[in-house]
Amino acid sequence: MTTIAISTWYWLTLGIVLILAEVFMPGIMMVWLGIGACVVAIISVMVKLQLTTKLLIWAATSSILLVLWFKFFRDNDSTRAGRAEATLGYSGRLIRAVGPKEIGSVRFARPILGNDIWECEAESPIAADAHVKVVAVVGREGRRVKVMPA
Repeated sequence: MTTIAISTWYWLTLGIVLILAEVFMPGIMMVWLGIGACVVAIISVMVKLQLTTKLLIWAATSSILLVLWFKFFRDNDSTRAGRAEATLGYSGRLIRAVGPKEIGSVRFARPILGNDIWECEAESPIAADAHVKVVAVVGREGRRVKVMPA
């Protein structure tokens, strides 16, 4: 019976922790780093490797998976305006007051389409630090949202 080196368990644990971190911090980055660490653990079971080699395998595997994700699997067909509809119904906190003729800023608890701070507008004045809800996407490029008090 063969024994598995302690460092293999470290790599497997790192991989699982990174994959689980993706659940709590969505962004499609951690999962690829976690899969890369799991690949290192699997290879380490079969072949005894030096730390430098393990780090190179991890970096290469993670990089290849990231490139494949961004090149082939990510949805690049829709425009930002089309995807901005995903913000509807989200709530956030104003970091800059907003009014009918005044552009404000709203911060969401987690990033939406890569940004956690969005420009916003409203039909009535709303003070900074108020809790607001997104009711519409404004503009052709979908870079601004319309909010109302939550």
